Amino acid sequence: MESLDELESSVRQQAMAALEIREASSRAWTTLAFIEWAKLRPASGLEHALRAIRYGPEDPLAYYSLNSLLMLYANALALQVVQQSTQVNPLYSWGYIGEACSLFQQGHIDEAVARLDRALELEPESYAANSYRCIFLSTAGRLPPAYEAFSNVEDRVDATPSYLREYAKFALDLSTAAPANRAAIMRRFADQRCRSFECVDEAYRFLIPLLLRYSEVDASVAILDEYADFGIMPAYDWVMLNPRLSQLRDHPRFAAIEMGSRAQYRQAHGLIEAAPSGRGVRLRGSTGRSSG
Repeated sequence: MESLDELESSVRQQAMAALEIREASSRAWTTLAFIEWAKLRPASGLEHALRAIRYGPEDPLAYYSLNSLLMLYANALALQVVQQSTQVNPLYSWGYIGEACSLFQQGHIDEAVARLDRALELEPESYAANSYRCIFLSTAGRLPPAYEAFSNVEDRVDATPSYLREYAKFALDLSTAAPANRAAIMRRFADQRCRSFECVDEAYRFLIPLLLRYSEVDASVAILDEYADFGIMPAYDWVMLNPRLSQLRDHPRFAAIEMGSRAQYRQAHGLIEAAPSGRGVRLRGSTGRSSG
């Protein structure tokens, strides 16, 4: 059985071979962009994703790859880009899921759930859409529809990534527990959860607003510190614009988080503006919408 490194090497070689035949292969550049994201090299990943859009302006997956990378830097930019994926293909369900994730990070839960509903109209059995729907609705305290969403993923033990189902269950457990039982739920989750980059990345994006609903500030900052250990800071506009994160701003660690996030935010804009291959990306200003 191939290791992950062997699989990554094989896929990279196939993409490079495709580019030798045809440099304008959008899917090959998209493949390289996703590989760079997985290898924690977002700057080169952004360049690959921009090339993918340049050569495939009607390919929604190219926009989705750029969205995935931009979410590491600037959430408002990520939202603008992923919206273009559904403009070029209104039937692309993952585009609506990407929109939902960005909207949730900006604090717009109702709008995020509406995008997930659209994704589920297109793909009713979507594991990701149902998992996110459970997490988002639990964060909003809307438990009956959250239970309904979880019932659609509860028995899908072979679905990947498995941590999405675990996060959805944690969101429901925390939201329905008696206050005296929440500490035990938190400890059990902290002991058991996955700590790969992908798992920590999704925990910071989608679980911190839930934790802050119950004033779990230290647990939230602990996740942010785990994320920073990978050499990447949270997206600056997520930290500054999401009204649900106001409790974090009084924490002693917040100043360092804010400074590192601001530097990455500027880097993302610089890469977009400097790359000739960025001509296919239409962005409306540099800060996006504010959450007030």
